[in-house]
Amino acid sequence: MAGGVFGRVIKRRMDRDPEFAAKAFSRLAARAARERGPDANQTLNLRQDYAVALRQSGQHEKAEAELSAIIARRELTADTGDNGLRHAKRWHSRVLLDLGRFDEAEPELRRLSEECDRILGTDHPDSVDIHANHAAVLAELNRFGEAEDEMAVVVAKRTAAEGPDDAATLKDRTQLAVILDALNRHEASEVLWRELAESKARVLGTNHPDAILARSRHALALYRRGRLEESAAEYREVTALRTAALGADHPDTNKSQAWIAVIARELEGPGLNDEN
Repeated sequence: MAGGVFGRVIKRRMDRDPEFAAKAFSRLAARAARERGPDANQTLNLRQDYAVALRQSGQHEKAEAELSAIIARRELTADTGDNGLRHAKRWHSRVLLDLGRFDEAEPELRRLSEECDRILGTDHPDSVDIHANHAAVLAELNRFGEAEDEMAVVVAKRTAAEGPDDAATLKDRTQLAVILDALNRHEASEVLWRELAESKARVLGTNHPDAILARSRHALALYRRGRLEESAAEYREVTALRTAALGADHPDTNKSQAWIAVIARELEGPGLNDEN
């Protein structure tokens, strides 16, 4: 009982002091292993908390090794759909993403998404989270067509459950827009960046960096569609916002100004076609 109470206290402190949390959970897990055995559920739960604290403190290699060991132990005794095992796999896949080990993360997330769909249902928040991570990994592997299909479903489910302006929905809508850019789906991309710029300005404020970045990406999408005057007008708005927020000499402000110059030359005749 004391370990459980102390464990909850440590979890509340983890975000601001993950190194302390890692040390504390390591001690609690060792104590539980002595008193209850290395394969006891409490022991494995505390080891998972320790692994999460390692990840939060930036010790990703150690976290991955610890989670791999926990998964191996849980798989020896766990029933199908065991929540503790599924929790360990979720964190393990996140650590693989942190480490950039996308080839390993993709099949793990694919299997985990199928398991969550089967056990929790396709609309469960955990299932949607896993599909979002899987789509992101597919994009990292340049499998953009598959990534678009999966992320589009994620966005639809997030929007239906939480609304278009929820933080998680905005994140996934942004990821989908990036994927559309990679696929050269310029029309769909332009529409989505415009909607994202409106949503982020509404939620975060027009001067927030994320809202300004969405407007910049919308300006680029307009340029790629050949709508040069609209693109230039949007870049002028972005430049004004960046000048106010960052200063006239900031690299991001200069980049927006450079795009205005590029578009002006193209409106005069054949010119550059640089990338943002």
